[in-house]
Amino acid sequence: MDQEQGKYNVKAVSQMVGVPPGTLRAWERRYQIVKPIRNEASHRLYSDKHVQTIKWLVDKVHNGFTISQAASLLKHNTNEGIGVSTTGDYVQQMIDALLIAALKFDKHTLNAKMDEAFRLFSAEFIISDVAGPLLVNVKEKSGCVTSGPYQFTANWLRNRLGMMFSAPSSHIQSTPAISVCGPNETDELPLFLFSIYLQMKSNDVLFLGSGVTASDLHVAIEHIQPTHFILSCNEAENREATMMLVHELEQWYTSISIGVMGAAFTHLSKKEKCDLAPYYIGSRKLYWEKWLLNNS
Repeated sequence: MDQEQGKYNVKAVSQMVGVPPGTLRAWERRYQIVKPIRNEASHRLYSDKHVQTIKWLVDKVHNGFTISQAASLLKHNTNEGIGVSTTGDYVQQMIDALLIAALKFDKHTLNAKMDEAFRLFSAEFIISDVAGPLLVNVKEKSGCVTSGPYQFTANWLRNRLGMMFSAPSSHIQSTPAISVCGPNETDELPLFLFSIYLQMKSNDVLFLGSGVTASDLHVAIEHIQPTHFILSCNEAENREATMMLVHELEQWYTSISIGVMGAAFTHLSKKEKCDLAPYYIGSRKLYWEKWLLNNS
């Protein structure tokens, strides 16, 4: 009960959570995130539980949620009986549910869970922090990218999310980016997900996918004149060839920012990671944003 006793005024809570008092009051009015306790003098007091809830919301906002999405997730978790101390696992719970459905070829559940995700999270967050990890988990469980569950999940994601890539945008810049799979790579979807994200960040992306020769890449670059060039590599045996292509392109096109991504770059020695740092994009939204900021 002590956690539910009113202890702190709005100024104290503001200092504790790093949110201005006016913003806190606006959140309370609009989203009913907490209901402060009134003392005998009708002053608003907040409990430890209120502070914990507000800190959870602030953490979600710092991690890419809008306050509306964070408040919706809070409401959902409250209805489900999930406390704020455990809601950090909610995204993983959703990925796990999607994984189970994918391994069962259950498109109905996949669509229902993805509908739920779109109600709670931003499209950018879903692409990087839901769809991407889902693919990794399906590959780990099914063994390879040519397995039935992986192909089923990849095709479902391409159909479900592909409309965001093909949809016209009035914010796209005139200078495009090119995204292509590295030598001998066949799994296009992780790169396709990043291409969607890149286009949502106001880049006109030419997605070439797999099977493109080095000579054809030069032709595309000469015609398109991109500012960014993205290569993906998911198989470790193709990493060396991919990096050789990176260095070749660097010598030819000094004004292009070249980035690499994919599972082949996740388990490296300290020296390899250091050498890769200028190119490596990462696998989550936070790292994608940092790479774009450093290469804008």
